[in-house]
Amino acid sequence: MSYISIKNTNSFSIYLEAASKLGMKIKILDEKQRIAKIISKNKKILLENMMLPINSDLAVAIARNKCLTKKILQAKRIPVASGTCINSKNQLKSSKLPEYPLVIKPSVGGRGKGITTNIYSEKQLKNAVNKAFEFYKEIIIEKFVKGDDYRFLVLSDEIIGIVSRSIPFVLGTGKDTLKKLIEKENRKRLALNKKNNRAILKKFRFNKELQAIINKQNYQLNSIISFKKKVFLTGTANWSTGGIPKTLGHKDFHKDILKTAIKSLKILGLKFGAVDFIIKNPKKALKNNNGVILEVNTYPGINIYHYPLSGQPQIAAPKILKFVIFHSTD
Repeated sequence: MSYISIKNTNSFSIYLEAASKLGMKIKILDEKQRIAKIISKNKKILLENMMLPINSDLAVAIARNKCLTKKILQAKRIPVASGTCINSKNQLKSSKLPEYPLVIKPSVGGRGKGITTNIYSEKQLKNAVNKAFEFYKEIIIEKFVKGDDYRFLVLSDEIIGIVSRSIPFVLGTGKDTLKKLIEKENRKRLALNKKNNRAILKKFRFNKELQAIINKQNYQLNSIISFKKKVFLTGTANWSTGGIPKTLGHKDFHKDILKTAIKSLKILGLKFGAVDFIIKNPKKALKNNNGVILEVNTYPGINIYHYPLSGQPQIAAPKILKFVIFHSTD
């Protein structure tokens, strides 16, 4: 089938490949915009990029707003990071803020855009607020929670995928500049992608965002990095910005964490989505500040489950398509 490239790891292609293997018919309506019709027996569903007709419009609207989501989950005693939401820069002085370090992010948005983490000073806070307001009219100021980043893919009453996501970094050699280390990392990522014949890892671009991240760590591109010194290349672990995905199993987590992921989606009225956690010890329950939910994603990408950098592939697409077809009224 010519429209599916073996080198493609976007969710649209993964869904189409899964539909084909399930014997479903596929009609591409707009290849550039990634819109297709999937037909199974007498039922038809539309696929737009990674969006399927599975969640209600109301549930999606609620979950897309991170401020509203936090309030709803908190009211149901689901652990979330402490913080506040503001819709103007003037509110910054009058708002009660958590203690440093902080995280600033737009209330609506994704892919790590507009997010600043690990804020320790008033100057950093103001810069982060300005940056977040460039992306949306309402922003969240919350406590920076230490721990590891996990994403749980939930379908109805079942968790069908779990990944840990690590913030990418380079290690100093004591000889090379930071720019050279990043270029080496890019070459390593390209070689790994070619070996796997899949675009698993993103390349780092020398742009304002990268410059801001390294400046925050008191480095420049021409800085010589000390031997084995870590320099982080992004502020978040998002795969879209270069994060490193590793799949994990249910046995790696306390049952309370798994139950909380499923419960959170139900509270928001979602049938499908991904729940992002920061967790200190995955073998323990979330109580006693062991972990919090960061956000809920209504139409998450499934590529990191199918093609992780390490761990066993978690083939989610067929389960999702079967669920959507079965519940379709068309």
